[in-house]
Amino acid sequence: MTRVLLETQLLVVAFMFVLAVLGKLHAPKDKVRILYVLVESTLVVLLLVSTHPLVRLATATLMISATWVLGEMRTLRPGQGCGCFGVLSSSPVTRMTVLRTGLLALAAIAAFPVERTGLEILADLPGWRSLLFMAEVGLIAAISPEISMAIRRQRTPCERRFVPLRETLAVLHASEPWRRHGLSRKTEPVEVWRELCWRFFVYPLEGGERGEVVFVVSLADGQVRAAPVDAELSAMPRGDLALARSSL
Repeated sequence: MTRVLLETQLLVVAFMFVLAVLGKLHAPKDKVRILYVLVESTLVVLLLVSTHPLVRLATATLMISATWVLGEMRTLRPGQGCGCFGVLSSSPVTRMTVLRTGLLALAAIAAFPVERTGLEILADLPGWRSLLFMAEVGLIAAISPEISMAIRRQRTPCERRFVPLRETLAVLHASEPWRRHGLSRKTEPVEVWRELCWRFFVYPLEGGERGEVVFVVSLADGQVRAAPVDAELSAMPRGDLALARSSL
């Protein structure tokens, strides 16, 4: 029974990696997200076909590091999402998010002595392994905020869906356009408004430049676009400026 329990841990970790990769593939791409997809995809394949200790060690190290990073994010960047499963993970990191990653780290450590590959274990999945597997995945789903967000997205069209401002800011702050413009997370937007499935943010340019930059965040899939607005346009009456921005 102990062997069955340990082998199930390997399948649980590999399955969560698969979900994480699929979530990131359906999110806006940037260099960091692409790197995560490559690393997690590689680990999935290696867990399925190899029993090499370095593969298990790399998996456990990654999960332990992720648990530590999420704990730091929760303290130092309380409004930022982890991005673990793409746009579904845009809500701020909570204790449940850290707990989930910690449990997966423990599962990765427990799978270290397993002597069979993931494919060999899958061949024997029916029986106690399948029950243990479903129970553990169910536990992880129960403490995952992504489940409630996925249900909410299914039930309500995005133009009518309530999306907290902090969630949209978390997506914006994690995006490549935000990093490209070099703004501080502490910078307050000049204006914020929503039009159907899009939320608009206007920020002053930093570094002594005159003008503003408009960020547009999709509430449907988390895409982020940005367009600078020069000083002459910024000086327009606010009503005319809003109309000009909406055409960007």
